[in-house]
Amino acid sequence: DKNKGMILSVGMLALSLQLPLIAAFGLYFIGQHSRNGWSHLKQKFNTDNISLYKKALPFTGAAFALFLILILFQSTVRLGVFQGQELAAFFVFVSCISFPHVLTMNRFYQKHPDS
Repeated sequence: DKNKGMILSVGMLALSLQLPLIAAFGLYFIGQHSRNGWSHLKQKFNTDNISLYKKALPFTGAAFALFLILILFQSTVRLGVFQGQELAAFFVFVSCISFPHVLTMNRFYQKHPDS
């Protein structure tokens, strides 16, 4: 429902104004972007959450592992709080691991334009 999505977006935007950048980014990414993409994939592949989660598990595990490596090698990061160069490195990291996803989802939406 488009009204529900719009209300969710406005609510997340209002909440994000009070959060640090990384937390606001995570809230948007998980709460809005991933939720929408996940529902499109479920619909087009005619599957349920558990089956889709199982298919996504290797990618989820790899993303967590790469993020953990990033945290471990950033000696100046305290409790996951990024500042200065660490914040820039985080977004470069996210953009690098996202590029294959962008290409794949672009191809998916070209094949399924009604999503």
